Amino acid sequence: MFEAVFKNTFKQNFYVETGQQAIDAYRDNPEIDLVLMDVKMPVKNGYTAIREIRKFNEEKSIEAGCNEYIAKPINIKLHF
Repeated sequence: MFEAVFKNTFKQNFYVETGQQAIDAYRDNPEIDLVLMDVKMPVKNGYTAIREIRKFNEEKSIEAGCNEYIAKPINIKLHF
């Protein structure tokens, strides 16, 4: 579903299935400036993944915030 919603929204999109994959994708792509994270993910949940991302990129993450969320199910008309 996210692929369809964000297909033409950003220059490049990364879709992952686990919290660990999210950490790895962010570490390997420092140009990422927006992260939409599901809190219920296998291997490491979204909260753990964000904590780990903040550890190695704390300054950028704090500047960016990570303080907003979009609750699922997403209402496309409401958010976009």
